[in-house]
Amino acid sequence: MREDVNFLIGQRIKKILKSRGKSQSWLADEMNIKPGYLSELINCAAGKRWNSDLIQSAVDALGIRFDDLAETSEAFTQITSSYTALSENGRKELEDFANYLLTKQDKK
Repeated sequence: MREDVNFLIGQRIKKILKSRGKSQSWLADEMNIKPGYLSELINCAAGKRWNSDLIQSAVDALGIRFDDLAETSEAFTQITSSYTALSENGRKELEDFANYLLTKQDKK
């Protein structure tokens, strides 16, 4: 199983949508992006990455707190503990995500 930040975000969004009976098309409309693009993000298509703007847009559209989206503590701990084993791109994604978390915390 792929356990990178983009995968974790996509999986959590899938769970939230399913629990609410909402579709990816609905979320894409709410985020003002194309459904195909959202599908690529959620399914970790090559070259597609969540960035802070997309994450914020998803959080806002779903009406959740960021903490609800980040409910991946066990997997996140595994990623963090194996940071050196990640590819250069994987480390960059983890660092971007961590910086986003820190920015959100500073704004509280």
